Amino acid sequence: PLDSETRAAAVRLAAAVELLHYAFLLHDDVIDGDLLRRGRPNLVGEILGDCHRDVVDASRALHWAQTCGILMGDLLLSASHQGFARADVPQAERLRLLDLLDLTITDSVAGEQVDVGLSDGIVDPELATILDMTTRKTATYTFELPLRMAAVLAGAPGGVERRLGRIGRASCRERVCWIV
Repeated sequence: PLDSETRAAAVRLAAAVELLHYAFLLHDDVIDGDLLRRGRPNLVGEILGDCHRDVVDASRALHWAQTCGILMGDLLLSASHQGFARADVPQAERLRLLDLLDLTITDSVAGEQVDVGLSDGIVDPELATILDMTTRKTATYTFELPLRMAAVLAGAPGGVERRLGRIGRASCRERVCWIV
């Protein structure tokens, strides 16, 4: 069992992962030109709706709303990083967690890039590419990072941490296979 200090750090780190998730969603919505998420206006859609009441030029209003989405995503990404950097855990664990965060961001960016390439017809839509894109874009922060983070906080050996990461990636691939 984790001591109360480690448990509190885990909760704060989980909140940092949620901030990371929302930053990625904001950026994804801007990249995809989406104004809705789950059938409701996303941040860009909300801001655009507010702007249309006061701004005549719709393209300026859209630019303003998308700019707000990008900048808010940037702020949330920074806040997520600060959550990891200021985690009240031993230095070696904090550095390992920061490395995991960096890996997660890099993998998610690569997955988003492939997603755009698939959407624009630049990347061939082969099943392996689609599965890899979804794994990189989503599994790294949804499954892999939380599992590996828990292993680090629990003091598990590196092999256990890496295995949990592979399990997280595989669980996403299994779910995607049913969707595709």
